[in-house]
Amino acid sequence: EPLAVCLKDDDPYVRKTAVMCVAKLYDISPELVVDRGFVDQLRDLVGDANPTVVSNAVAALNEIAETSGDDSVLQLSTSALQKLLATLWRCTRRPTPRTRPTSSNASCRASSTRILPS
Repeated sequence: EPLAVCLKDDDPYVRKTAVMCVAKLYDISPELVVDRGFVDQLRDLVGDANPTVVSNAVAALNEIAETSGDDSVLQLSTSALQKLLATLWRCTRRPTPRTRPTSSNASCRASSTRILPS
């Protein structure tokens, strides 16, 4: 199944794009998304190492929860929650005079716009 494979791809861009596809697929066929385990895969991706994948996974889960009216979609395991908090911590650290901004910081800034309202 191509979407399931893409959610596990080595390339974070592919994973992020697949996450967005799950949210769109839920609009078309919610039963298919649930039956194929895509919601569980989104929960797993909340613990991804890439902050862009994480932010899109959270946004997709939130969209599914709003569409379905089922807040339990947003329930995360302790492990996934710890990984999410670690990613948020990495993204919200301010560079000190001794450190220079990295591409990771830029990725975090771009990711936060998907999670946080303006």
